[in-house]
Amino acid sequence: MALQLSVLLLLALGIHGFIAYRRDVERATTLIASICRREGLQWLDQSVRLERLRAGWRQGPLWTRDYGFDCSGDRASRWHGSARLEGNRLRWVVVETPDGRVYLDGGL
Repeated sequence: MALQLSVLLLLALGIHGFIAYRRDVERATTLIASICRREGLQWLDQSVRLERLRAGWRQGPLWTRDYGFDCSGDRASRWHGSARLEGNRLRWVVVETPDGRVYLDGGL
């Protein structure tokens, strides 16, 4: 009986983790799309990828996630971008352009 409860608990935690992960990816997708529109960038592939995940503590537990994406400013080249989310807040976006790194305020 205890083994069955343990298996069900692990399954429930796994499902909860997956749902939370998908929610975070959707949030990152929405924020990155908004930043690209605001800055006049073309967001390529309309996708993000999780590049780094860290747990921290700032007045309580806080997940920090770095997402990567591709965009273009001249519609001819592909630039790599990164965005950091702390909790539900977009902290910053960095885009690697041929002229160097461009830091964009996350203020959304």
